[in-house]
Amino acid sequence: MTTYSTPPSEISAGGMSLVDAHTHFDGVFRTTQDLRVDGRCEGQIHCDGTLFVSESAVVSARVQAGRVSVAGSLQGEIRCRSRFEIIATGPVNGRVLAGTVVVHDGAFFDGELRMRREGEPEEPEPAAERTVGLPPRRRTPSLDLGSSNEDQTTPSPRFNGRPTSREGADPRRT
Repeated sequence: MTTYSTPPSEISAGGMSLVDAHTHFDGVFRTTQDLRVDGRCEGQIHCDGTLFVSESAVVSARVQAGRVSVAGSLQGEIRCRSRFEIIATGPVNGRVLAGTVVVHDGAFFDGELRMRREGEPEEPEPAAERTVGLPPRRRTPSLDLGSSNEDQTTPSPRFNGRPTSREGADPRRT
């Protein structure tokens, strides 16, 4: 993997970096400016400004940016210091950590969303997850309304997907 401060696919246009529609970038992309992706990016993106994922873009990366606006396809782990926005045409799959989240009507999000309060420091990444690509999901505490025995194969007596009162319960399913 190659790390570029200014990758060969970057075109500077008025203070904004650009990965154009005819470009496929695979590696680590770092910019102190805003970044507009019209093509395909894989790997890692570190953008101090705003990352714009245009409608034609396909991004599968670990992203760290000041702001993110998604109109195209974005997959991966996204850490956004400020505003994370999904436009109606923008499907997003992955884990998002942001200060503010805006999801427009018609947009699609599948994954984990975590917001942090202003001034709250970002969590440091565990060393095992500092790799390119989407890391394995962290185990999060689950809501267990039954017994604490995880090997239990029968439904919990307190919650088993049926009404908790006898009213409306199917008498064949006790």
